[in-house]
Amino acid sequence: MFNSKLCVVTGGGSGIGKALCEQLVKAGAGGVYVVDINRESAQKVAASLPSLAIHHHQNNNNNFRCNFGAADVGIMTMGGIDVDDVSNGQWEKIWNVNVMSHVFAARHLFPLWRHKKRRSSLGSNLADDRGHLSSSEGIFVITASAAGLLMQTGSLPYHVTKHAAVSVADWLAVHHYGDGVRVHCICPQAVQTNMLASSVAPGGGSAGLDGILLPNEVAIETIQAIERKQFLVLPHPKVKKYFERKASDYDRWLNGMRRVHRHFFSPSKI
Repeated sequence: MFNSKLCVVTGGGSGIGKALCEQLVKAGAGGVYVVDINRESAQKVAASLPSLAIHHHQNNNNNFRCNFGAADVGIMTMGGIDVDDVSNGQWEKIWNVNVMSHVFAARHLFPLWRHKKRRSSLGSNLADDRGHLSSSEGIFVITASAAGLLMQTGSLPYHVTKHAAVSVADWLAVHHYGDGVRVHCICPQAVQTNMLASSVAPGGGSAGLDGILLPNEVAIETIQAIERKQFLVLPHPKVKKYFERKASDYDRWLNGMRRVHRHFFSPSKI
């Protein structure tokens, strides 16, 4: 499927990002840039896998531009920061990590992919009959959260920024489809990561009601969704049903979320 493609995985030093690095190599990727704000974690992951390059992640546009050339696949998994006492400065930090990091990456990669498409043969297809990527196709994967489709009852910043991440993903999926870019958005519930371990809600709170997945399970589902050309990646299948219920009767859904909030959380801070 990935035909020796060069992939970039941000947040690749742990959790879902690390698992995606491993699955991309198994799927035939020619190289994976392991990007993480923790350089030691990135180096450790890279050392465990073949054909990898390492870059230290920073959340700004210039850093992304100078570190990465014409990668074929970009997977953004760094969005997981959250805090309890939410100052204006922390709001800005959460926004930059959970939303603007995707914008910075797209701002660099999409023009490169558009240029590759224009250089390709006008009569060629973007994928062959086996589903293999053509040399002119780019894949962009944003890791959001089921909270971006539904709600994070315990944290307004997480709730808002994960909705924004989904909005970035679906906007890009529409506006850059003609540029030969396929966009996917990962929306899991609870996953056994460092963020879950530090959660104040036992067992992942409401996100853990449908089970806590391992990062590798999310990574495998993501690879399969890319192969199916499916925009939404839903490792917890029930999220689709919840999302449909929300759309069909918003008031009923809000009442249900109020009950969930009363069960799991004290009044939340904004």
